[in-house]
Amino acid sequence: HVSAYHNWEDEFYDRRELYENMGVSEYYNIDQMNFKIIHGWQSDDELMKEAIPHFINQEKFMAHIVTSGMHFPYDSDSTLGNRYMKEINAVYPEYDTAIKRYISKSMELDKAMQTLLTELQNAGKLENTVIVMFADHHPLKTSISTLVEYTDEFDRSYGLNEDKTPLIIYNAATESKDIDTVSSTFDLIPTVANLFNLNYDPRLYVG
Repeated sequence: HVSAYHNWEDEFYDRRELYENMGVSEYYNIDQMNFKIIHGWQSDDELMKEAIPHFINQEKFMAHIVTSGMHFPYDSDSTLGNRYMKEINAVYPEYDTAIKRYISKSMELDKAMQTLLTELQNAGKLENTVIVMFADHHPLKTSISTLVEYTDEFDRSYGLNEDKTPLIIYNAATESKDIDTVSSTFDLIPTVANLFNLNYDPRLYVG
């Protein structure tokens, strides 16, 4: 069972045609889901709650879930950008407002992942499920100087570090380790295909 989900309409990509060509049997965007439309980008937690019932009871499934809640802008008001401002101000009152909005949107994504992990656990499928997460770009419309100021782990002003984003491959039964290697989204499909020992032709992939 292969399905895909996105909490917006197909305004920027013809996802329905794209996913069908990629083998997706069911695709749901905001037109097929029932959560309340809010100002700005939509809630990833609501997306997760809508998506999970479509695949959680399948014996085997692959679900491609395209979130949007953390998308810019951070320099103007939005529902998700302001949702957790009280909690953030209690810890980081001195932070720039745009950074607070970014954190607020991140907290909504955290809730979405908590929802997914909890439902997988309740269904007895957490240890037999692999979750792959990646960010497609850095916080757009945010200056390098601001990224540098609020990044402690490494120097975002060096080289292409402005564009450094995480890739997480998670399984509850697998011991964790960090891999700090230069890679790209080009590498994502062949990496996952290799890990799962899928029958694929590596000559057809750049990564």
